[in-house]
Formats: sequence, C-alpha cells, structure tokens
Amino acid sequence: MDINVLIDYLAAREKFYDSAKKLFKLAEQKDIVMNIASVSYGHVYYLMYQYVKKTRQDEVDTHKLAIEARNAASNAVDLLLQITKCLPIDLNVIKQAHNSDFLDFEDAIQFYCALQNPECKVIITRDENDYKNSTIPVMNPDEFLELFYCK
Repeated sequence: MDINVLIDYLAAREKFYDSAKKLFKLAEQKDIVMNIASVSYGHVYYLMYQYVKKTRQDEVDTHKLAIEARNAASNAVDLLLQITKCLPIDLNVIKQAHNSDFLDFEDAIQFYCALQNPECKVIITRDENDYKNSTIPVMNPDEFLELFYCK
C-alpha cells in the first residue's frame, strides 16, 4: 500500500477518502492484508504531524498545536500498527531503489520492498505512473475495490 492512500484515509482527504476508507475497513476486518514498508510508519507520522500543523495553524497557540499534531500523528501510527503488516527494508532494497529507474525514491523503496515479499500481489497507489516499471500489478484504490470487492 502506497503512502498516498494511507494519508488519504488518515487525513480524510475529501476526493480520495471514501475508497481509502473501504480499504481500511477491509484490512480491519482481515479481508485483506495491508502490507506497508517499515519506512512508511515514519513517513506517515511526519506527514500527519505537518498536515495538522498546516491545517490548524490559525486556531491555537504554537505549543498547543505541536501537542495536537503529535497526538494526531501518534494516533495515525497506532492505527497502522493495528491493521497493517510491516514489511522490512534492508540494505538490498535501498540499493535497488537507489539504482533503479524510478523517479520517486520512496516509490522505488515501496516497489523493491514489495518485490522481496511474495505475499505482495498488487501495489495500491494513486500514483500509478510512478510505478510504470513495476513487475507487480499496480492499481488505484477504485480499481482494486471494483475488481476484487465489487466496490
């Protein structure tokens, strides 16, 4: 699962939230295994922290905002820890990603991490173009839901 889909749900990004919510529900019910690379937890924490600070910066004082941002980021990681499977990233994955033709390093890490884990049958992302060299099928959330779960 690519980070953009995780953030769609966790930040309730309006245009993409419904599909992401369905994926999270399937993962919570154990109908799917939501695999994410170990680095994704740190990325999600950082992105949720920044998201809360940016969207609420005019509402509260900076200290209170930092606490709220930290709590929101921590809650996001707590949820992921409950419903996702953490896939390890080793030096080989980093080297492959670094030496790849992927334009986005984070996407390359996601791909090579998935590639070394045979249980990963599909990469779900909204940035399908970033995975044009993928040897693993790539789908956006709507395609995945329609194909496998009759959205």
